[in-house]
Amino acid sequence: AGAGPCANQTISLHVQPHPIAMNRTLFDEHVLKRGFILGCSVDFWIVFLTCTLGMSMSFLLMWACVNSRTTLSQESALLSCAETAVEEVSESNDDEEDSLVDEDDMKNPQGVYLLSSSRDRDAFSSPPAFQRGFVQRVLFQENTNPGFAFGMDLSLRGALACTFCSLGYWAPCMMWMNSYGWSMQYAAVIVCFTLYKSAGSTWSLACSGFVGTAIAVVNAIIMFRYYPAGVEDGGKEAGIFGGINFVLFAAVILWYNFPTNARMFALSWQAYFTMCFLNPTNKVIFSKGVRDVNLYGAATGPLMGTVIGIVLSILCNLLPQALGFGVMSALATAQEIALDVAWKEGAFWNKMVAAIATPCHTLELKAFSAELAAIMSRARKIDSALAESWWECGDLGRCGRMRAYLAALKSSWEMQHIALQQAFMAVQLAQEDSSTLGQACSFDLMPALQRLARHAGILEQAVVRAAVSGNIDQETQARIHSAMDACDTCQRQLAAVISTSW
Repeated sequence: AGAGPCANQTISLHVQPHPIAMNRTLFDEHVLKRGFILGCSVDFWIVFLTCTLGMSMSFLLMWACVNSRTTLSQESALLSCAETAVEEVSESNDDEEDSLVDEDDMKNPQGVYLLSSSRDRDAFSSPPAFQRGFVQRVLFQENTNPGFAFGMDLSLRGALACTFCSLGYWAPCMMWMNSYGWSMQYAAVIVCFTLYKSAGSTWSLACSGFVGTAIAVVNAIIMFRYYPAGVEDGGKEAGIFGGINFVLFAAVILWYNFPTNARMFALSWQAYFTMCFLNPTNKVIFSKGVRDVNLYGAATGPLMGTVIGIVLSILCNLLPQALGFGVMSALATAQEIALDVAWKEGAFWNKMVAAIATPCHTLELKAFSAELAAIMSRARKIDSALAESWWECGDLGRCGRMRAYLAALKSSWEMQHIALQQAFMAVQLAQEDSSTLGQACSFDLMPALQRLARHAGILEQAVVRAAVSGNIDQETQARIHSAMDACDTCQRQLAAVISTSW
């Protein structure tokens, strides 16, 4: 009662037209007062342009931010050691034959085989690192629990969007947001049902939610086009029409392969619209067609609120690092998975080769098995990341090339994983018969095996780096071919050692 100016401002907002408080006469007068353009009401063009521009600009902004984020992702990976090793492969081919047979340089004081040079060790000394925003890195300690930090980052983004929606209710200067027929409260609901782990998954949910809402809104306008007041003036005939319409609408939505999110929004809104249509005492006003679309119509508000919620959800995923967050991109996640798995598989190859010649306890073998399972589990996550990344780029431009290269690379990983499993089985066999196979490997095959494992890891990292960059130029091709030649040389040398020693 003593709120003063705030109370006056709130009262002035309540006199704005509202679909519940407005009767059909005021509703029609509002449409006539706003005028018509090309045979449609002005409010129709406002709704049409809001939906069209809101959705299209959201996608374009997302595409631009994802393109920038993915470029930053592959440039920030710390693969300089691997790149240096690849560049020096062609220069070191002449020296490899001598170093392969120099066993003393490849053993530590305990007699365990090591990588043949400091350059070899540097190629796998540290995993690739990726930039994270201040919120994940510092506020939520991403290095301690990455999953928790990511979840809290996402929750904070959603909380900021919902806080913005709430300004229309408790901040006097922002209360105008709820005075044009739509509700910021419903926009917050859309944020909760749309915001997800990446821009791609968010855009997928946004499109399905928008389509479901738009279908229900169009059907409601058609219903009230024939019976403007529902059963109030249409009687039994209108009731039969409304019941049949709802049954057919639900059957079509459930029969065809609509996304679950689209079904949920379409059926929930259509249930509300049909109840209003079948209620004899209904006071909610609906538009009757494109000439009658009104921002204060009951079917228009949900559509406008949906678009507002979608825009807020997309913006939450695209918050920049300058604000302490960072763009959440499925394509960037796929890049990081590829770079990380390439480094881990290269390091794992070297561990397997070294383990053949050294005694391993049961716990060490279990640790190797767990590490291999973790690598494969990490690699499988690229499937969902690539599926979501289509919604971020639509296979357009450089992002589309990155996605295509990564998809092609993914298919070759299956053979790589089979080879890793076979290498682990070889280690287990060597441990069971250490007096024969292990001794032979220690003195005859280990230098060649270590060289081959090293260059195979370098080759994989070079190929992955090319796929992640989305740009395979002549320099990149030359680098990959150089690594391939080194692997071929190592294979020939390994075959020569086998033929002469065994």
